[in-house]
Amino acid sequence: MTSVSSNSPRPRQAREANATFVLVHGVCTSSFMWAPIQRELALLGHRSFAVDLPGHGFDAQYSAAYQAPQDLDAWAAEPSELAGVTLQDNVDMVVDVVRRVAEHGPVVLVRASLGGTTITGVGNTIPDLGTGSSTSPAGRAWNAPTPSHTCRSPSSPTT
Repeated sequence: MTSVSSNSPRPRQAREANATFVLVHGVCTSSFMWAPIQRELALLGHRSFAVDLPGHGFDAQYSAAYQAPQDLDAWAAEPSELAGVTLQDNVDMVVDVVRRVAEHGPVVLVRASLGGTTITGVGNTIPDLGTGSSTSPAGRAWNAPTPSHTCRSPSSPTT
């Protein structure tokens, strides 16, 4: 016999069997890219959490020079808002999310682009959680000092 939680009509055993998909976006995008996937996962009864890596999505910051009215000369002279963001910052963000959602059952990491490099670091940081993940050829660029270096690295995949 399975137990039933008071806040869910589904048996506890069935709920716990469903993985939470942690979706990690790539360079120049945000968690919004995963909306169609999240809809489909929800229709299949899965939980999902789309991460916004530091400086992306809701956390993105745009200088006043970029906003209307634009001052493109001033904007070109300003350092990027992402200049100080490291791959370790991305890994730390996703590790925190994975640890939190792992309290509710299995976790599957799904990546796009830079997300592959990030989840490689996540797997190296918390291998004991035994998360599932997609394969990550982008992991070859893991030692790059910043996310933008993975785009310029000769070991970065071209596809």
